Amino acid sequence: MKPTVFLRLSRAANLPTVLSNVLVGTALAGAAPDGARLAGAMLIGALFYTAGMWANDWFDRRWDRRHRPERPLAAGEIGAGAVFAGALGMGLAAGLLAPAVAAPGRAPSAFAAAAVLAALIVAYDALHKRVPALAPPLMGACRGVLYLLPAALFGGPAPWAAAAALAAQVAGITVLAAGEHRGAPGPVWALPLLCAPLVVVFAGAGPLPWTVPAAALAAGLWTLGAWRQARRGRPGAAVGALLAGLALYDAVWLLALGRPHWALAAAAAFAAARLAQRRIAAT
Repeated sequence: MKPTVFLRLSRAANLPTVLSNVLVGTALAGAAPDGARLAGAMLIGALFYTAGMWANDWFDRRWDRRHRPERPLAAGEIGAGAVFAGALGMGLAAGLLAPAVAAPGRAPSAFAAAAVLAALIVAYDALHKRVPALAPPLMGACRGVLYLLPAALFGGPAPWAAAAALAAQVAGITVLAAGEHRGAPGPVWALPLLCAPLVVVFAGAGPLPWTVPAAALAAGLWTLGAWRQARRGRPGAAVGALLAGLALYDAVWLLALGRPHWALAAAAAFAAARLAQRRIAAT
């Protein structure tokens, strides 16, 4: 398989945002894993994300031949059997890695979280074209679990409110993506969903350094600009920008949680995603 086929099939341009999601989940749980365990958690997120993208194209292969013929499987650049085997292999690897990466005594909860994430990914990929109304909540839940995964792996309180806000944000992006192949303008009501994490960041928060509202303003303006593109009938460009923008919201969270160095890593993830999107389609 050519490297370009792998990257396009994996929607690799969005992968940096998966890694920044795991950083936020770790900070929200108050966990302090060593470097190897943190890298392992990121690898689990990356494997699940990539497996989900491959499974998505396997389930959608007939639809893609009509509507997204540029995708590698639809274009005949890779066989359906290889895509199915790759998705299954990466999913199994992620599930088996979770207990190995987990802190002592956390293997059962780590395996359970991995199983839930795998089930959500399969449910989304199998149902999102058959039952379109389920696509936004299922896709949102897949991302939301990434905020919960570190608590399952390393201990600490599960950040349910933050995970719900991320799920709402990704559900809003999914609503816009549904009209991508038709060039349909995004609905007005999607905008509050896209900014949902900011509500949770500031709700009940005590004094915060100036960097938090400054980063929140940048994230909000970025979101507004992308949403306006969707309203003008350019949902494809909007969705790519919003997916990269997930890392900006991660930076806001990390600044609010007192992890400025991790916030810089999240900002770098945003930049990496936008650069990669110049060569690799985000959707």
